[in-house]
Amino acid sequence: MVKIKIARALKLIVFPVIAALLFMSLSYMIRPNINGQKTRLMGFYAQPKNSLDMVYIGPSSVYRGWLSPYAFKNFGFTSYPLASAGQCPAMIKYLVKEALKYQHPKLFLIDLRSFKNNVDNCTEAQVRGTVDNMRYSWNRYEAVRAIDKIRQNNAAYRAKDNIMYYLFDLVKYKSLWNTVNPSAWCYAKDDPFKGYIFRDKEEVKKVKVDTTVSRMTKRMPIPDENKKVLLDLLDYCKSNKLQVLFTTVPYAVNSEERMLENDAKAIIKNYGYNGADIFDGNALFENMKLNPNTDFYNELHLGIQGAEKFTGYLGAYIQKKYQLPDRWDNTVKDNIFNNWESSYNTWLAQEEISKKSIENKLKPS
Repeated sequence: MVKIKIARALKLIVFPVIAALLFMSLSYMIRPNINGQKTRLMGFYAQPKNSLDMVYIGPSSVYRGWLSPYAFKNFGFTSYPLASAGQCPAMIKYLVKEALKYQHPKLFLIDLRSFKNNVDNCTEAQVRGTVDNMRYSWNRYEAVRAIDKIRQNNAAYRAKDNIMYYLFDLVKYKSLWNTVNPSAWCYAKDDPFKGYIFRDKEEVKKVKVDTTVSRMTKRMPIPDENKKVLLDLLDYCKSNKLQVLFTTVPYAVNSEERMLENDAKAIIKNYGYNGADIFDGNALFENMKLNPNTDFYNELHLGIQGAEKFTGYLGAYIQKKYQLPDRWDNTVKDNIFNNWESSYNTWLAQEEISKKSIENKLKPS
C-alpha cells in the first residue's frame, strides 16, 4: 500500500514536470527569429558562465552599433549585446537581472535612446522582441508583469491585450509548426558574430547631421512613466553595486530628441550614484570622425563602417576608465579565448564582404 502511494505521488510530480519541460522546449523551437533577435539571445545563453566582461543593453541602435568581436580583437575584453528592436525601457532592469543569472560582468552599458519614447509607442512587437527571446523563468514572468502593468494604464492596449499570450508565447506561435527548429530546444546556441546581425544587403545612406544640436543644453521632460523606470533602474544598480555606463549611440538626432536625452542624463547625474556614468555618443560625433555620407545605415542606425568607429572610440574609453581584462595578455590561451578568436575571424570575413558591397554602392555611376 505504501509503495502504491509513493508511486502515485511520483506520478503527480513527474508528469507535470515532464509536461512543463516539453512545453518550454516546444516554445523555444517554434519562436520566430525576427530581426535576428532569437539568434542574439540564444547566443547570450550559450556563453560560458561568467565569461563576459561587459553586457550592453538597449534597442536596435546597440546591435547595429556595437561590434563585440571587433572590441575583443582591439581591446581584449569580452562583451555581448542584450538588445532588441525598439526595446521598452521597462524591460531593461529585467535584462540586467537575466544577465546576472549567468554572468558576472564588471560593467553594464545601457543605451538611453528608448527613454525618450512615450509608453504608447511600446508596441506588442517591441515587447515580444524582448520577452519572447528570454528563457522561461520567474524573472521573465516579472518582466511580462511589469510591462503589462504599464500598458494596462493605456485604454488602447487594455481592450486587446491578454497577459497570458505573453507569458505563454507558444499560444501566439502555435500556427508556426512548420518552422520548428529542433536545435533550439534548450534555447542556447553560440552566435559566431556575438550578437551583431549582418544584413543580406548592406545599405549605406547619406544622412543630414547637425552637430550644433548635440551642443544643446536645454531639457524637455521624458515621459513620467519612463522617469519612474529610470529611477527604479538606478535604485537596482545602486543596491547591487553595479558599474553602469549609460550611452547614446550616435544617430541623426533632432532638437526635440536632444532635449529629451538631456533630461534623461540630468536624472542620472542628479541621482548621485557614483557607480553610474554617461557616455554621450551624439556629443562626440566629430571626435569619432563619423562621416554622415558613408557611416550610416539610415538616420537611426550606424552602418558597419560607423559601427567600427563607434566601437573603437567607446572601447578605448572603456579600456581606460574601467580597466577591463585584456584576454590577449593571457599567456595561457583557454577555451573562452579560442572561441572569441575564432568568432573574430568569422566576423572579419563577413565584414570584408559587407565593406566591399558598400564600396561598390558608393562608386560614382
